[in-house]
Amino acid sequence: MPTMQNALTSSTADPQSAVLLCVDKHIAKASSYFDYPLRKPQVTFRASGTRAGTAFLHQNRVNFHRILLQHNLHTYLSDVVPHEIAHLVVHSLFGRVQPHGREWKLVMQSVFGCRPSVTHTLDLSVLERKTWDYQCACTTHQLTTRRHNAIQQKKRIYRCQRCENILTVSP
Repeated sequence: MPTMQNALTSSTADPQSAVLLCVDKHIAKASSYFDYPLRKPQVTFRASGTRAGTAFLHQNRVNFHRILLQHNLHTYLSDVVPHEIAHLVVHSLFGRVQPHGREWKLVMQSVFGCRPSVTHTLDLSVLERKTWDYQCACTTHQLTTRRHNAIQQKKRIYRCQRCENILTVSP
């Protein structure tokens, strides 16, 4: 008999459809675990910087990065979807709590059987984002356009975490 993971990846060639099935699976699992009827969230697929996913608690909505999803379907189904759904579950059951606090960790581990990781390690090179070279005393750093603009507008100063020197744009 095929597992849910295999059914999600083999029954559909469309990553977005696989994510929708995965969202439904995790909502059903949490509803059963807590014996509480959780509402199915709205799911969107919009690019959002380098975030793999985002939960909008008051809108009962989750957003997934469509480009990162296309290149990382397995990771989305095993890590990203449970991570974001856990935020919605926690908000529904406990209200306002720390985003990655003990309640969220409980849902991730006990309900979804997942490692409660706060950040992803997806390859961001698929996003083809423009970066700017900045120097410090020890190396060259790649800064995003947002950080570059903040420096140019004199709104921010960034320092190297290793040598602690101020980063300056490379010539």
